[in-house]
Amino acid sequence: MLVESSVEQHLLSRGLDLRRTRVIVDDEAGLAVFLLFNVSGQLVGYQQYRPGAEKSGNEPRLNRYFTRRGDEGKSKKLAVWGLETVTSDVSVVYVVEGIFDAVKLHNADRAAVAILTSNPGPLGGWLRVLGKRTIGILDNDHTASQAGGIRGSTSKSFVVPDPYKDLGDMPQDEVNDFISAIERSVKI
Repeated sequence: MLVESSVEQHLLSRGLDLRRTRVIVDDEAGLAVFLLFNVSGQLVGYQQYRPGAEKSGNEPRLNRYFTRRGDEGKSKKLAVWGLETVTSDVSVVYVVEGIFDAVKLHNADRAAVAILTSNPGPLGGWLRVLGKRTIGILDNDHTASQAGGIRGSTSKSFVVPDPYKDLGDMPQDEVNDFISAIERSVKI
């Protein structure tokens, strides 16, 4: 019998399907690494996730989340997580802030990308070039009330319902109901 590591057990508890999701787990270091790609499918960065670490501290690489993207001139390369779910037969792509938010959508058999920020900036143009309907799911916090951001870069946007902060916090059955309600309201 295969015994999962403690990091793998944590990822499973957050809804991650280890058979469907590409993730590098280093149990000794207590971290998981998610690879980030651009629209051309090039590996352009990674997000490191340390479940047992503080959200922020003096050493960024040891924080709970640490994201690194390659440079392109004076700016950072455009990068998302979950691009493998955006296939030619998909007509709608959900856009969310975090990887665990996208995981919940993947578990509901929806195409979703995590942009790893509340403000897509140049990714907004990339989202429009996809040629697919985009639906933003905003975290239920201060970023949801900001003008622009995901809201300004997607065809439609919705805020995660109370009492949850983000999709990653919601039980999967409630995510499924929330997504079904969204799709009924926009007639998908």
